[in-house]
Amino acid sequence: MTTEDPYSAPLAAVEDRAAPQRSPRWWRVIAWGVLVFVVGSAIHFIGGLTMGNWEIYGDTIEEAIVNARWTRRIVASAVVFVLYLVFLHGTPRRHFLQLMGVFVVAQVVDLPLTFAMTGSLEALVSFSTLGRNLLVCLLAYAVWYLNGRIK
Repeated sequence: MTTEDPYSAPLAAVEDRAAPQRSPRWWRVIAWGVLVFVVGSAIHFIGGLTMGNWEIYGDTIEEAIVNARWTRRIVASAVVFVLYLVFLHGTPRRHFLQLMGVFVVAQVVDLPLTFAMTGSLEALVSFSTLGRNLLVCLLAYAVWYLNGRIK
């Protein structure tokens, strides 16, 4: 038996859970944003390489181009969705803020590449692409949020 009184104040310092924690690691947000961009671009690049055998996408070249574009978009969106989920599972707090940071970094990194490929400033802002990417990001957050609530 111990001689300590169980009702006395502890001798060691007690951690205060309400104390502010360290700030988010913003380098992690930037790294994940670049990773999301690189993986999405790699999928589109590899999909473009498969157009050498365009017959797998359709009977005519026009049909194959449309089908290949949709296939690349779906695959890229699914892989980026998984990347967002992995990022969220490793984030200790301020999940939504950091996820939006990853999304913004990925979009900002994409701007120079889009300008280099199109050569025009008008093509920089594609609201359909931006909306689709934001939808994937928000769906990943919703799935992660609901997964934590269901357990």
